[in-house]
Amino acid sequence: MNKNYKNIVSAIIVVIAIFMLVVCISFKSMPENIANNPTTQCSICIYSTLYTAYKNITVNELKIMMDEKANITIIDVREPEEYANGHIPTAINIPLHELPLRINELKEKNIVVYCASGVRSKASAEMLSRNGVQNVWNLVGGLKAWVNAGYPIEK
Repeated sequence: MNKNYKNIVSAIIVVIAIFMLVVCISFKSMPENIANNPTTQCSICIYSTLYTAYKNITVNELKIMMDEKANITIIDVREPEEYANGHIPTAINIPLHELPLRINELKEKNIVVYCASGVRSKASAEMLSRNGVQNVWNLVGGLKAWVNAGYPIEK
């Protein structure tokens, strides 16, 4: 029994070591334009950008896109009361619970979703991308990050 226990523990240690090695190699072989991007917030954002159908975007990146008049539709997935209290300029309000009913009208658009802090927008980005919307970005940090960066809001 003691020998079996040692074999099991050794096997688990080997599996963990191999897993850690694979993870390290995958991050080292990451495309240079992503790994060295100064706007990337953290390795978690890098991971989720590489392995999800939607992409994360920072407030600075969104502001540049807006200044360059990029062909994007900005969707505020908060509730109407929250939207009325202030939103990113040009954003339209489609609350998270209404999004499934409106996916077809969004399929051919470049969509940026945001909420107050990024939780609902992440769920929205996942839902949109899983339902055939090709170009979806999630605003990391939501409206809170937008305001903290000093960017304007509309009421």
